[in-house]
Amino acid sequence: MRFNSIVISQILFTTIVGHSAWAQSTYDITQGTYEWTTNIVVNGVEGWPGSGLRANGELTALINSSGNIDVSNNHSGLFFSENASVTIHHSQTDKLFSANNNGWDGILVESNADLTVKGMSISANGNTENGIRANSGGQIALTETTTVEFNNNGDKGLFAFSDNSVISISGNNDNASYLYVKDNNQAGNWGQEYGQKITHWLILPI
Repeated sequence: MRFNSIVISQILFTTIVGHSAWAQSTYDITQGTYEWTTNIVVNGVEGWPGSGLRANGELTALINSSGNIDVSNNHSGLFFSENASVTIHHSQTDKLFSANNNGWDGILVESNADLTVKGMSISANGNTENGIRANSGGQIALTETTTVEFNNNGDKGLFAFSDNSVISISGNNDNASYLYVKDNNQAGNWGQEYGQKITHWLILPI
């Protein structure tokens, strides 16, 4: 599946009774290989289980991306569950995956699903709950990153919770990659002021 540009943001539609309203659409990832050649923007998706990017069930997807990905200002930014397996491979190291200012978590992977993002900077800031969370066997791997930020979230910056949930973060080989976890809820795990060069971090369940 090849897409030159995708923007899903508060699409105006008319209902069957003639009233206008703002509709928001989740981008559902299904089985297969995707070619995202420019920016992907999904904003304004509200209500449970609304998210910018969604993958659910027994599927394997490979996404080759060359633009920015923005899943901010939704109920959740990214929500993968129920054994879904998704890899986002990026060909340019100067691009950003943004999951900011969502009403729940910025990035949530649970129920034995797994997410790998390779070659992008990651930003999950200002979310109502957690910046990034692996839950109930969820696996998250952020690899070959330049800058990773989990700041100003209402609960934890990054959170691996319950059995077999793991968040793995590794930087580039140029010794110039940074992980920032700042100004999150001070009562939350990984909530305190934190900044560190990335070599390899493995966040295990608490």
